[in-house]
Amino acid sequence: MGNAVSIGPSPNNRALGINFVRRVASRSRERYIDGDEVSPGQDKPDGSTARPLPLDPGSKGFPSVCPDGHTVVFHAHRENRHVVVRTDLEGGRPQMLAEGLFPRCSPKGRWVLFKTEDGLGKVSLDGGEPTLLSKLTCGMFDISPNGEEIACLYRSGHSRSSKLAIIPFSGGRPIELVDLPANVEDWLRISWTPDGRAVAFVDDESGGVGNVWIQPVTSGQPHQLTHFTSDGIQTFAWSPDGRYLAFSRATETTDAVLITNFR
Repeated sequence: MGNAVSIGPSPNNRALGINFVRRVASRSRERYIDGDEVSPGQDKPDGSTARPLPLDPGSKGFPSVCPDGHTVVFHAHRENRHVVVRTDLEGGRPQMLAEGLFPRCSPKGRWVLFKTEDGLGKVSLDGGEPTLLSKLTCGMFDISPNGEEIACLYRSGHSRSSKLAIIPFSGGRPIELVDLPANVEDWLRISWTPDGRAVAFVDDESGGVGNVWIQPVTSGQPHQLTHFTSDGIQTFAWSPDGRYLAFSRATETTDAVLITNFR
């Protein structure tokens, strides 16, 4: 499927978007939101009929479909900075909301959370002045299904180990801090389980083998959910009813090249 950067379910549990694509189904057609180009498509699950929305050129990533099923937020690169942008899937005019990365719509659809250089920020979906929720330097984060808490991965100081922090949606200091295995990278996807009792993360073992683990947020040890013996997991997402887990797996290869007589 190529390099998946974002993956997520539609609000009505009818579709999953994979491979840098999010898909949301409406009454009469399926919509595809692509990381490099945000485009609605008609009926074809493979996206062969997709037509692009009238957006400015340039790279776009990490789309998040809001609960109304009509609005999408994503980050874009403009003038050497990353900005959070919202647009309507019917082709409305894009609106810049804030400077930041990895935007996520809140479950109730009123707010957009995003990563900033100073921590986690929040801005109204309708626009306005962004506010700083937490000064915790999070990597990836996710909002709980009830919209009351935020889970984020972060590393304190010069530590090489990631921690799982649970932060109130209203902001402030973490209410829970959980040590995670040493192989957990803070830039890999995390996701609340649909019941809101635990957070799923990727343990990238030595040799590039990735598996999804489940960590309860209040107490208890993590347990392994997938049992792959090869390839890494780039991203994953639950279906809203919790019955399915979609993910993208890949093997990363590198080569060393010797260049001589370089002038």
